[in-house]
Amino acid sequence: MTITKEQGTTVEMTLMDYLLDMEDFIQGKKTLNVMNVRRPKAALVKILQADLDDFKQNGFEDGGEDFAENLTQTITALENMTDAEYTKIKQNILDFEPGA
Repeated sequence: MTITKEQGTTVEMTLMDYLLDMEDFIQGKKTLNVMNVRRPKAALVKILQADLDDFKQNGFEDGGEDFAENLTQTITALENMTDAEYTKIKQNILDFEPGA
């Protein structure tokens, strides 16, 4: 699957929330969410879908609509990418360093 640069950025930013502890990351410390890092693509898609369903059922807080749209785009992209493409984008995220 070919995704645009904008779609790739959306997927990376969304998956960062699931693969890294963003609170630590913002403070300059890199902490992996090991359980999510080890999950296969299909399992992570199920988690993203459950979060999206929760957003839809319980309403959105400030900025929630944007995050829900990002989840939707990310789910679609993940469902259409190969395992190799998923592994590559996941590795790109894991290579990010705080403050870089």
